[in-house]
Amino acid sequence: MPARVGSDMSKEPGVREIPGALADYAAGVADVVARGLVVVAAPILLLALLALAVVGGGVALVVLAVLAPAIAAAVALEVPSRVRERFA
Repeated sequence: MPARVGSDMSKEPGVREIPGALADYAAGVADVVARGLVVVAAPILLLALLALAVVGGGVALVVLAVLAPAIAAAVALEVPSRVRERFA
């Protein structure tokens, strides 16, 4: 900013105050961004958890429907032979 005629230069901020002013400005921007991220992140996280629960529940049901009969058949076929080997 150009110096005004007749103004007292000692009252205006000098070059030495620029780093501090920039640091204060950056801290303020970071604070606003952090608060905004929390406000935005909370609903997004809740929606993501809801979607994960729905999809995860569906996947768990499919896996259970496919694997449960296979596990039951393997146990039914394997356990009697193991019992016979062990106690016969």
